Amino acid sequence: MGQDDSLIFTWWNTSLAPSAKSRASSADREVVCNVIRFLINVKRSTFIALGEVSIEDARYLMETCAIEGYEYKIGISSSGRSFFDTCFIYDASKIAILSVSNIESQKGKGRKRIAQRVDLLVGEALTPFYLFVSHWPSRLWCSEGDPNRHLYGIRLRDSIDALIDEHEEPPFIILLGDYNDDPFADSLSQHVMATRDLKLVSKRDELFYNPFWKCLSQTQWDYGCSGSYFYRNGQVTQWHTFDQIIFSHAFIKGKQWRLTTDFEHVVQVPGVVEAIINKKSIFDHVPVSGQVEKV
Repeated sequence: MGQDDSLIFTWWNTSLAPSAKSRASSADREVVCNVIRFLINVKRSTFIALGEVSIEDARYLMETCAIEGYEYKIGISSSGRSFFDTCFIYDASKIAILSVSNIESQKGKGRKRIAQRVDLLVGEALTPFYLFVSHWPSRLWCSEGDPNRHLYGIRLRDSIDALIDEHEEPPFIILLGDYNDDPFADSLSQHVMATRDLKLVSKRDELFYNPFWKCLSQTQWDYGCSGSYFYRNGQVTQWHTFDQIIFSHAFIKGKQWRLTTDFEHVVQVPGVVEAIINKKSIFDHVPVSGQVEKV
């Protein structure tokens, strides 16, 4: 394991394959390669989770975007009539992936994709980290008020609680993904128990801290986006903070690893916002990141 005392976790919904079948042109895939290079070479991402990638996309990225020291792991797997559509890229000198497992929930004849749990060992001390990577349904298919949105949050929390119960000390857990819900939605704030209250999380080990509350508003005229997802037809709001990275109590209490709180979570990649706003582009999300530091 490496000597660096910080780790950066990144999530990006690439938009390459929203239905598990790639719709990407070679130019689209090259854009994704350029973003990956930027995330690693400029932003120093240690672990990148990509969403909406197909097997073909993942193989292309593995061949074309090979970066020294970084390894790929394809997380694509079937789930009922749908798929988990992820690919993971990580610095093998700092992180080892132990396992990837699917968390699903059956409701009637339908199967809900709650998350993929990725178990890691990080740093020289080989500290266990647990990632829950989610891509919840689009609001086009599961509206804001749909009861299933509560189900996703409840079932994710059930999986988190089962993991916590296995540990004597609060474990290092990171939730990340495209929730198609803002931080204030009940699915995340009430059911997952992800709050904006940093001090309260430091006192209560069942709570999670969601730093993406601060990404809800545009604060500068020249700031390209005020969220992570662009919905062109929004009548009141076009930018939504659907992509988030959420941290457990252990990162806030900070005995071994702690969250970097003065961190720019929405990643401004040159050219990406411009591509998103372009009506002809397939892209509609920007990457998001979070950093933890060794204490």
